[in-house]
Amino acid sequence: MARAERGGCRHPGRGIHTAPARSGPASFAPAVPRRDIVRVDFATGWEPSPSGQAAAPALVGRETALALVAATALGLVESMAYIGYALSAGELEYGVTGVLARVVPRWWIWAAFVPIVSRHGRSSDLAEHPRALAGHLFLGLLLSGAHLALWAGYRQAMGIATVPFPEDLTRLTVNFLVLDYITFLAIAAVLQVRRLLGGIRARERERARLAVRNASLQARLAEARLRALASQLRPHFLFNALNAVSELVHEDPAEAERLIARLGDLLRLVLARSERHQVSLREEMEIVDAYLDIERSRFRGRLETAIDLEPEALSVLVPTLSVQPLVENAVRHGVERDRGAGRVTLRGWLENGTLRVAITDDGPGPSRSDVDGIGLSNTRSRLSELYGERGSLEVRTRPEGGTRALLTIPAKEAGT
Repeated sequence: MARAERGGCRHPGRGIHTAPARSGPASFAPAVPRRDIVRVDFATGWEPSPSGQAAAPALVGRETALALVAATALGLVESMAYIGYALSAGELEYGVTGVLARVVPRWWIWAAFVPIVSRHGRSSDLAEHPRALAGHLFLGLLLSGAHLALWAGYRQAMGIATVPFPEDLTRLTVNFLVLDYITFLAIAAVLQVRRLLGGIRARERERARLAVRNASLQARLAEARLRALASQLRPHFLFNALNAVSELVHEDPAEAERLIARLGDLLRLVLARSERHQVSLREEMEIVDAYLDIERSRFRGRLETAIDLEPEALSVLVPTLSVQPLVENAVRHGVERDRGAGRVTLRGWLENGTLRVAITDDGPGPSRSDVDGIGLSNTRSRLSELYGERGSLEVRTRPEGGTRALLTIPAKEAGT
């Protein structure tokens, strides 16, 4: 513990340090697990490893293997070309094996240099910095000289050279230095193109990953908003339904008892569908019918209703509890504010691939607070979340009196 007080303690195998105590008993900072950092190198196309670091050794190994295969292929092509020419001229001096031994290893030496060229190209932005480009070109000159020196050494070791090493190196330099430098430039160009293509592919993968991630986040956000709106509407609906039944408890206990049972049926319908953002218009009308049954009993003959729905419209999906609040508003505006009888009409029809549901009443019309109330604003918000600009709710005062609410929804049937 004294060691921890002096310099901190390192947890073996986790790379987590505890803070040293400054005074008093030893204190330790809470161990915070390390989160892996995901990086994508768009210049090279390197993929991150599970530990959060680019897999450079694996990339270098792949480049070396590809370079060795390419070098072998080029060496074989050059050897076959030389053999064909020598046979046509009748001057094949070394035989096939001798030619391969003289040509292919020269390309293998270049294959061994590929990781050096690649690493230097990755570490420098050749297109943006002239000094980096000049350094890369100078590296080509050095590697060309090193290639010729290694080739001369190989020729001495294999007994291929007919003169001592210094003289053979001089001959090779005079005859092949320019060709070797061109070979370097070709290798550098191929690596640069491969790097650029790898960066493009990495950016495309990253864009696709971000697009999927954003779509998932948007879907979860929309889901959360819809659930919040539904949870806001259910207490409001329940309060109004209970208020309607409570008015009959003292006036007509038997009827109140029947309505309480009907209210139970209504609440079961609402709760059974509360987890679904959309239901068919037929299912929504079951809630509306139960609600109107309660309201007709409460108003004792003052409420007259008329429902006209096209059979094809009943299977179209609508937001859960979207029609009922409109009917409730119509009842309030058409009957509750007027001591006389009121009429509420509900029509639903399909028109050019769109479902339209119109609810009208003949009352004095809504106030501004009614138009912006919980039920209507909630319905508008859910329409926006589910359908965007394709869904709408219009509430207007009719010239002949009363109010008309028009719900417009893209026609989509359940199961499609």
